[in-house]
Amino acid sequence: MGDGQSKPLSKKQGINERLSHASKTGVLALQDLKLVHVPPGVQQLQERLRSLTLERNKLAEVPGWLGVFKTLKTLNLDNNVCSDLPAELSQIKKLDTLSLASNRFLHFPTCLYSMRFLKTLNLANNQITLLPKEICQLPKLDVLDLTGNKLAALPAECAELKTHELILNRNQIARIPAELGKAVNLKVLRIEENCVDKSGLPAELLRDSKLVLIAFDGNVLTQRQFQGIAGHDQYSARFTATKMKM
Repeated sequence: MGDGQSKPLSKKQGINERLSHASKTGVLALQDLKLVHVPPGVQQLQERLRSLTLERNKLAEVPGWLGVFKTLKTLNLDNNVCSDLPAELSQIKKLDTLSLASNRFLHFPTCLYSMRFLKTLNLANNQITLLPKEICQLPKLDVLDLTGNKLAALPAECAELKTHELILNRNQIARIPAELGKAVNLKVLRIEENCVDKSGLPAELLRDSKLVLIAFDGNVLTQRQFQGIAGHDQYSARFTATKMKM
């Protein structure tokens, strides 16, 4: 162009340029491209790709061939139209961060049950109604975000969760089971904007757990009622001790 400005890249050119860059860096960002399919050229990166971002596209399906990616650690599929995932994804042994927020999931994809190395799982803003026991049993899961779903209850198997932080904001939960207090690593519980009242927060959860923060704004439960629950003194002591360390 005569004015010295370069022509904008076409969509195909833009993808090819990103693929070329990713072949050197191991990081591929394909967000905001209105993709309805994962570009086949991504397959060429299976030996080196560490991070793949596909958020804000129009993907309804994820290809099974992603399961052969040996080095993939982070996969971001936020803001698409997926309702399930292929079984092959469970073969990605190094995947530790998976974000599936704002899709169309009605349930946890069963491939997640075998992701033994998963540390962070984000399924916020879907339409999930049940937390399956298999997710509670994932050995390395550290952060689980289920904000904005349709959960009405937690299973007794939540005692087996290994998470440090459990995020349940904007669901329909009326009662937190006492079993959750047995979760060995749980320090942060976020239950804002649910249906919890004083009877829905058991004393065992405050008294016997390792929780140092329970965020409950937007429930029927008031701060005064929370302070009146048996076990609040023990919870408050843990909260204060943690705050002093910061």
